[in-house]
Amino acid sequence: MKIKKCFALVLSLLLSLSSFSFAFAASSEDEYIKFNVNQDERMDSNGDFEFLIRSSVKSDTFKAQQDSITIKVSGKVWDSNTQNFITTSDTFTVQLYTSLGRKVGSFTVDCDGKDDFASFDVTEGNKYYIKVVSNQSYSGTGYYIKGYGNVSPVTVL
Repeated sequence: MKIKKCFALVLSLLLSLSSFSFAFAASSEDEYIKFNVNQDERMDSNGDFEFLIRSSVKSDTFKAQQDSITIKVSGKVWDSNTQNFITTSDTFTVQLYTSLGRKVGSFTVDCDGKDDFASFDVTEGNKYYIKVVSNQSYSGTGYYIKGYGNVSPVTVL
């Protein structure tokens, strides 16, 4: 009986530890989207943001002020080892989702630092979020996609 209890304890400990390490590995503190860059608020009606990604990152939720949202964004590949931008033919994708996770639309942006934008039909007053996704794997490198953008017209939630 004691062997069964010990086995059950060890097994539950192992499962707890594996769940913890998975949750820790799934969160990346070095990737972000920051809204309202120049203030303490996460986002204002202006919708300005900056981002740094290796794989993908999701924004906070915001509410559409009209029946169309425009997302403008640009980015370049950043080498964190040399602290310089590098020239590549890499791309990233900007995706718009409803707060329930339904994809509204997306567009692909070159990592050349030039502005690109897209407008999406939405429902005024509904909640949405954006997701910025790298189309390359930068895992294990010092490379990130670093950029800025604007989503408008929106309000803070």
